[in-house]
Order: sequence, then C-alpha cells, then structure tokens
Amino acid sequence: MLALIHTANRDYKSLIEDLVALDVLPADTDRGQVEPVMKRVIGPYVFEGGGAKSLNYQSLARDLARATLEIPFNIPPYFALIARALGILEGVALTGDPDYRIVMEAYPFVTRKIISDDSPALQRALRDILYSEDGKFLAKRLSVLLSYATGVVAADSAVFVDFDTLPSTAASLSQTLQFLLAEEARPLRAALVGEASNAADLVLRRGTRQAVVRAKDLLRPPPPPLPFLPRLPSLPFPVPESVVDALSPKLTVEEDIFLASLEELAYALAGIEQGTVSDDPLATIRQLLQAGSDGSGGAGELVEFVRTLPGDSEKTEAIFDVGSEVVQNLADRASERFNGLLSGGSGGGSGRDAGR
Repeated sequence: MLALIHTANRDYKSLIEDLVALDVLPADTDRGQVEPVMKRVIGPYVFEGGGAKSLNYQSLARDLARATLEIPFNIPPYFALIARALGILEGVALTGDPDYRIVMEAYPFVTRKIISDDSPALQRALRDILYSEDGKFLAKRLSVLLSYATGVVAADSAVFVDFDTLPSTAASLSQTLQFLLAEEARPLRAALVGEASNAADLVLRRGTRQAVVRAKDLLRPPPPPLPFLPRLPSLPFPVPESVVDALSPKLTVEEDIFLASLEELAYALAGIEQGTVSDDPLATIRQLLQAGSDGSGGAGELVEFVRTLPGDSEKTEAIFDVGSEVVQNLADRASERFNGLLSGGSGGGSGRDAGR
C-alpha cells in the first residue's frame, strides 16, 4: 500500500525503502544507483498509458531483465504468487472490459484503509498524499481521496496510479459529508483539523480587513455639493492600522492562493459557477442561501443533510468535536497575536502552521 502511494507521488527514494522492506531489494542496496533505474523502468509504464491493457509486456520484460543486470533485484516467492494471481484476475476482467484497471478498482479499498487506519505508517502515507514536498496542502487531492473512498474512481485517467485526477462524475456533497463524518474517517478528520483552522483563520482575517476598509469608506465624507467648496476631512478610524495588522495580518500571496483554491472547491461542491460569484461577501452568502433554498446543486444537498443531523448523534458529535478544536485553535492564535501586540512584537504572524 505504501509502495502504491509513493509510486503515485513519484517518490522514488521512499519507494526504494518500500522495496527493501518487501525483500525485493537488499538492505545494503546502493540507493543512488537504484533510483535512476527505478525512474527509467517504472515511470513510463505507470505514468504513460491507459492501464494494464496499454502496457507493452515485451518491452516491460526487456527493461526489467536489463534492470536486474544493474541492481540486485530479487522477487520473493510470496510476491511472485500474488503478482501471478493479480495478473490472472486482471486478465479475466480485461476480456469483459478492455479498459479495466485493477489498481484503480482497488483505490476505494486502499483509500478507506489509509483514511481509517490510525497507525503511524499509514498516517504518514496520508500526509504524503495531502501535502506537497514543501508542505503545501493539496485541496484537490483531498477531493480525489474522498471520491475514491466513496467508490467513485476516475475512469478517464491517463495514468496507472493517480491521486491528481478528479473523476468526471465526482462523489456528491452528501456522499462526501456522510463519509467524512463517519467513525472510520476519524483519523482523516484529525489530520484536517489544522487545515480547517487555517482556512477559518484566513476567512476571518480577510473578512476583518475588508470590514475595516468598508468602515473607513463610511467615515469618508461625501464630495462637496459645489466644486468650489472645500472637502471635509475624513473622520479618524478608531482603531490604529498597526493594531489591525497585528490582530488580522494581511494575507500572503501563498495564503491568497490557498484560500482561492478552497473557495473554488467550495463553489464547485455547492454547484455555483465561480464566474457568477460576487466580490461582496454578503452577496455571496445570499447566493449560497438562495441556492440552498432552491434545493439545487450541492447547496441544496447541504441543506437537506443539515436537516438530518438532529437525529444522527454520531455525525453531530463529529461536527462538535471538530468545531471545538477549530475554535480552540483560533482562540490560541488570537491570544498569541494579542500578546505579541502588547509586547510590541509582530503579533504571531499569520499562524499558517498553528494547530496542524
């Protein structure tokens, strides 16, 4: 399972360690020698084609035979038996469906196992899926993961192992929420609390700064009725700008991009075209409420889902637990920034990694 994830991430260093753990490679393998061979042999067959039916087995066998001359490659007996069994099963399936891909068909089981298992190894694997090498949260991969977990697989993906292609018919918002709030998704919820806190913090900071700009506009007097009359001075804003910057720091470019990706995902789930969304937060809220009252798209599904919550103690408890942690994280960040303001510091910065 870990080898599959590391292959999808093109993380050949970790894949080599997986093969060592599987006794395919000896423990004293020269990693520097093996990695380029793995890229050359595995890459084209995994990432260039439409699954098992598109593989050129003669070419694959030739490349594998050549690889055994370069690296101390070993196939354990159990590994060969499993591979043969899978090959037979996939061969039978391909006779009925030429586009069948056993790896993609196994994704619902694999993703559910990753999401529901709280063992350290699989939690690291979950983080490898959801975060890039430089620590950025990959919201699209979360959507793909949840779609796979609900049984919706990208049948039109052009690669053999894929965590980056959304299915053409993605899981509905109701399906996603039902799974996300189930007991088996508890480890995933725990992993996402930090990102939920980050998202809430960004929304609050941007909303606060927008409210300050609007308040300043209200304090600005209208233009004089006659052009020769002097313009009245603006009323002073009661809160110094330094205090606003300390308690609601301006979003960085990275944070703006992150929030935009979350908004795009939210609008897609709600069934609202992003081009029709207003820059006015209140107008956006009215648009979401209107879509919900019409019962259309994801917004309608969300309204219907909320109506069922009072009779579902498990999901209500899950929402309360996550909400409590998010509120606590936000309170900790606000306290850190306030203490920084009192001490004359930066107020704790953006707090992007806090609560993760």
